[in-house]
Amino acid sequence: MNAYQSPLQAPHLPFAIDASSVLTILFFIIFVVWVVYTLVAAYHWFRYSHRSWLAVPAVTAYVFGSLILIVYIATGVN
Repeated sequence: MNAYQSPLQAPHLPFAIDASSVLTILFFIIFVVWVVYTLVAAYHWFRYSHRSWLAVPAVTAYVFGSLILIVYIATGVN
């Protein structure tokens, strides 16, 4: 065994970290945060808005627009 290890060589890890699994977990965490944020924002908009009839199309447009972006991003995650 060589006593000198090049700084360009990665140290031996007992486990392998796969980039796609890290991205999947990160995407899942972001999705959960988005769901919680959407539910809290929709609740407050319906509860405290003076024009709650306007909240229905606004929240619907937000959810569909966000879901389109999430599906677009998810197609790139392998």
